[in-house]
Amino acid sequence: MRFAIEILLDSETAGSLVKIWEDLRAKQLAAPQTLKRPYVPHISLAVTDDIDVDKYSTITKKIAGRHSCFELLFTHWGIFRSDKEVLFIAPRPCAELTALHLDVFTSLEGCGVVTWHLYRPKRWVPHCAITVRDSYDDICSALRLVEQLKLPFTAHASKLALVDFINGEELWVCDLERSDRKLVTPKPSLPTPSAVTLHAGREARP
Repeated sequence: MRFAIEILLDSETAGSLVKIWEDLRAKQLAAPQTLKRPYVPHISLAVTDDIDVDKYSTITKKIAGRHSCFELLFTHWGIFRSDKEVLFIAPRPCAELTALHLDVFTSLEGCGVVTWHLYRPKRWVPHCAITVRDSYDDICSALRLVEQLKLPFTAHASKLALVDFINGEELWVCDLERSDRKLVTPKPSLPTPSAVTLHAGREARP
């Protein structure tokens, strides 16, 4: 089994990204991730093999209790290039996201859990995968279609989930504490990047 600790996005943002994924699937540019979980927009914080689910569910609940719901500003598209081509949308790094990722990493490491190296501090690229394809041409076609989603846009990190991403089972989901600070809409003057960030030589990731 392989497990991921994921940030789940607010329902409005998730719904918009699922609609884009469904449009890609209709054009044979996306496929279900698993039968149980065809597509759920998320940001993976850590991935590991064979952890103690009961023990780590307790740890994850404690982590969720230490962090509030926070804003994510998604600013650009990107592609991971290796044996699989992964099209993703990425948030601008922020203090809340970095702190949550570090908390997950140190909590796992403190329990002797070894995480995949690409999810460790200084290696991790926060991203929300949209589709995974064998062909770079397919990814380019998908990118042309997803550009309907105007950037930048604000989403909210609302939940933590422990997921068996091989069969798609959500083993545990918990709300992050609600933040009582005012949510800020990005100003129109913010840049809208049209370039795509390429990450070559990286294995596919959930």
